[in-house]
Amino acid sequence: MERNPQLESTPLRNLEQLHDWQEETTDSCLVSRQPGLTASQRQLAYRPRTLICHDLKGGYLEDRFVSGCPATEAFSFYYWHYVDIFCYFSHHLVTIPPVGWVDAAHKHSVPVLGTFITEFDLGATICREFLSSFGSIECVVSQLVRVAVFYKFDGWLVNIENDIDSSLIPNLLSFLYELSSRMHSSIPGSFVIWYDAVNFAGKLDWQNELNDNNYKFFDICDGVFLNYTWKTEEDNLRHSLKSSEGRQFDVYVGVDCFGRGCVGGGGFNCDVALKHIREFNLSVAVFAFAWVYEHLGWENFHENQKKFWKKLEPFLFIRSLKLPLATNFCRGYVRCPGDSVADGITSWFCLSRQEPQCHNFNVRFGFTSDRVRECLQFDLSTIDDSVFLLFYIDSNCFPPRNRLQLTWVVNYGTLVNNESVVLKPFLGNSSLMISSSKKLHGDWLEQLWTSDAIKHLAVDNESNMVLSVRFQGSANINSATVYLDKLSLESLCEDF
Repeated sequence: MERNPQLESTPLRNLEQLHDWQEETTDSCLVSRQPGLTASQRQLAYRPRTLICHDLKGGYLEDRFVSGCPATEAFSFYYWHYVDIFCYFSHHLVTIPPVGWVDAAHKHSVPVLGTFITEFDLGATICREFLSSFGSIECVVSQLVRVAVFYKFDGWLVNIENDIDSSLIPNLLSFLYELSSRMHSSIPGSFVIWYDAVNFAGKLDWQNELNDNNYKFFDICDGVFLNYTWKTEEDNLRHSLKSSEGRQFDVYVGVDCFGRGCVGGGGFNCDVALKHIREFNLSVAVFAFAWVYEHLGWENFHENQKKFWKKLEPFLFIRSLKLPLATNFCRGYVRCPGDSVADGITSWFCLSRQEPQCHNFNVRFGFTSDRVRECLQFDLSTIDDSVFLLFYIDSNCFPPRNRLQLTWVVNYGTLVNNESVVLKPFLGNSSLMISSSKKLHGDWLEQLWTSDAIKHLAVDNESNMVLSVRFQGSANINSATVYLDKLSLESLCEDF
């Protein structure tokens, strides 16, 4: 089924919308086409973790379009190898993560959380209504579980950011317990995480640590997201570690990238806060990580985002994708220069089209033509000699024996004779044997090269294995554009 290009992901704004929501009346195109994560994929490593919480200008911007949009300056994120949990946040009652974020995160085996939030006077009214009886609690719990199952995401952040009558606290505990239990039953390995806002007395009083005032909430769910105004001089981190009773990795200490009352002042100094958090072996929740885009703007965005995450890297744990792996390295967007419009190429943004951005693949280019674009395409008719693509592969993550496949799609346009085309791959210094197969589709040719087992690759100064692929054009080519379709690595080791 083709997706409606105007279809948008939207939140549920009030209890009435939540109660009325039904699978049968919801367009299936709003659901991720990726398979949901398995219970084993949701299982988190037994170590300090990294949760990132997306809060950008209220949410549901260019990312809300299910089939993407022609935006040229939309926020994009591709540092998934640092992330254990992704949460999409907005100030609507029920935040349903847009399908593009679910697609992109799941391709990297990262669980996705939606948000259930009440706040201010309206939030207090909502809480009085849905916490008034077990029946009303059951209705909200049931609907939240159904929403998560239908949209294929992996849990909820629960944020009650308003005062609650103390007589309703037992009902709030029942709500949190029932939601956690039902989510675990319906989505094995799923998560419900409590935000540190209202305390056990029903007062909106951020604790900035795990203690007796919020422990009972933590005890009946999968973790706590602590508020970000904790202080080193008040020993909040030490108190949290002690109160966790062996569950310190389920304590996600907040760090606000805008620096509102946060140790280090946020921004490019978020590493200061992370350093303190990791000293106590606690997990971290990075809030509003799109700061580099919202605060610094579009100019130099990619450089700024790289700088931001590289500064945090010493305090993060890098996750690797398992083989077999297939990717074309697409980051979920293509931005073309102005003259590309005349060539029929336009800019677009669609997170669902993002492919795995594994840290052990750092694609760098060496080429003789300036026609190489972000979407990994080049025009052979403009090439005097050849094009080189260099793939730098982290040798520490590379199994001893693997098979490589490169699939390229060629549009020959006005080519006179297909047989006159010369496309030869040369794979570094590895002396690999290459087998080739071709499929013709009108003016298009799909060509697949498959190597034998990779045993040796050239090593550069950074101790990374270098795989270079060289393509040569032909004098008979009037117009031929080559697109990278997939690069696949398949492990030949049964135990990898």
